[in-house]
Amino acid sequence: MFHSNFVILKHLLCLLIVTFIRNPEVQQVIKNSVEYMKSIKDDPKYSKVIEDCRNTDERCSEWAIGSGCEDNHAYMKLHCSPACQSCDFVLDKMTECAFDPNGKDAIGVGGMDGLFERMIQVAHDSNWQPTVLSRPAKKDDTSCEEDITNPCIDGPWVIRKSALYCFIM
Repeated sequence: MFHSNFVILKHLLCLLIVTFIRNPEVQQVIKNSVEYMKSIKDDPKYSKVIEDCRNTDERCSEWAIGSGCEDNHAYMKLHCSPACQSCDFVLDKMTECAFDPNGKDAIGVGGMDGLFERMIQVAHDSNWQPTVLSRPAKKDDTSCEEDITNPCIDGPWVIRKSALYCFIM
């Protein structure tokens, strides 16, 4: 943990040095960022996100001036966390998007094929004249000619509903 904190502080200090002569407002954002990171570095609440709570762009401190963190909050609070003092946001996102090892798959094996095959069948039945440009190879014995959803071109699902619309998966 000491190593990761050292790396974060070193990164922030390098940014401070690089931009020191640029702009007093940027200097203040960087100073506040360093103080913020120092204040949370030993808090166990942030132990899982401390390495992810960082400025991913060297311009974060410039962008954070004024209302920059709020004007583009989804990006700034995640990618410019020290500048926006938003490690709580990073923590919330990691918690919301955490992998659930006991979770169920939304679509089972072959489920995407079934979804696209139903789309083609409904479109065909509705006389929308869909064209399957490619699809993953069929696993059963159905020949290409017997099945409108199987054009014998192995690849990702690419369906053209008309000249204007194309669905790719």
